[in-house]
Amino acid sequence: MKATAVPQHHSMAFLSQSTSLRLALIILNTEHRSSKGRARDLFTHLWDEASVCVCADGAANRLHDALSVERRAALRAARIPPSEHRSNQLPDVITGDLDSIRPEVLEFYEHLGVPVMREPEQDSHDFEKCLRWLQAEHEAAAHEEAYSVVAFGAFGGRLDQQESGAALQPQSPSASPHPRRAW
Repeated sequence: MKATAVPQHHSMAFLSQSTSLRLALIILNTEHRSSKGRARDLFTHLWDEASVCVCADGAANRLHDALSVERRAALRAARIPPSEHRSNQLPDVITGDLDSIRPEVLEFYEHLGVPVMREPEQDSHDFEKCLRWLQAEHEAAAHEEAYSVVAFGAFGGRLDQQESGAALQPQSPSASPHPRRAW
């Protein structure tokens, strides 16, 4: 008998406190790190709680720009091992068609060893490309527990991308015995 993924719904307490959920933070191309206020606090909290941070190509510009010039220079000068990427505000991967990432930002992350996965096809948005990368990583690692996906910046940008993101909801491209959660 074929197993099907069943979405599970949980409390949203993970937005403000530590959680045992296996969070995957997908960062999309929208303003996410103001210099003060709740958006920055929420983003920082989710970054710290996430097991993996997947960055869409346009969002890499915003993540880069949120670092001070001094911090970017210090990161460039240091050799950061992959195990320390997250603590240095570097995503686990940048993915998408790479049409939105600025050349100097791409070079910055590549220099620091952040994997950049180009998916040139134009039949899906970068959010879907991030989800596909996450699904492949999950399947390759053979994790028992599925990620609870948090898409930061899924709303507030282009209307077509918002509608596409809402339509994606937790669907699996392949049948999976692992429960999936999405917020």
